[in-house]
Amino acid sequence: MQITEREIHYTSADGKSRVNAFGIYPAQPRLILQIVHGIAEHIDRYLPFAKQLAEAGIAVFAECKRTSGNGNRHSAYPDA
Repeated sequence: MQITEREIHYTSADGKSRVNAFGIYPAQPRLILQIVHGIAEHIDRYLPFAKQLAEAGIAVFAECKRTSGNGNRHSAYPDA
């Protein structure tokens, strides 16, 4: 099964920060799931799970919430 992994970046609604997100999805998904992480979490923790879901035909999207992240590529403040 062909799986696409995509980093997504856009400006927050207040125009002050960059929002980092990811999408992992098959060519023909049977459903779409959005992951919302909790406080003191980051979305990279969910990447292995998202990849398993994509292999099962589920498209997964998630964004890192402001002030979260662990200094990785998906951090809401990548330069912090």
